[in-house]
Amino acid sequence: MFERYTEKARRAIFSAREEAGSFGSPYIESEHLLLGILRESHDWLLSAGDRMKLVEDIRSILPHNEKIITSVDLPLSHSVKICLAYSAEEAELMEHNNIDTGHMLLGLLRTETPISAALNRYGITLDSLREDLEKLIAPRSRETSIVFERRSELTLLLPRLSSEVEPATVFSLQPVPKETPR
Repeated sequence: MFERYTEKARRAIFSAREEAGSFGSPYIESEHLLLGILRESHDWLLSAGDRMKLVEDIRSILPHNEKIITSVDLPLSHSVKICLAYSAEEAELMEHNNIDTGHMLLGLLRTETPISAALNRYGITLDSLREDLEKLIAPRSRETSIVFERRSELTLLLPRLSSEVEPATVFSLQPVPKETPR
């Protein structure tokens, strides 16, 4: 289910599960998901002070029940399922290969829950967040998609290639990593 999610997004969902358990919630709710996302530190999104204030605001509205052990698998609430569906849709609309925590925040904003209102109070809106994400994450290009399609086809063929293939040929089938902007 989470194949397209970045490692950071997966950690945020895991953190949301921990948050839900610490509050004794039988479900992972939108508030827990936001806390999980904020735990992954979005320095570009909010200042440290605002992030801490937002976390305090969210934790103050959550009901406190007896803790649930973290080994218990907590299901996603209906609103979180909708949020994650919106997240995938946002990534597709932006032509991003993966779903990151920024897309998850867009999903939370689109659900129009008290969480989206809380984010709006901190200046995080759908439009401003989309604009930020488009600057931070480059859309996939048609060439990149073709390269990855061909690479997966070639990866399936690699075991069938004879041992006579030069190692340099096999190495050239691997994608060349792009340099990250500094």
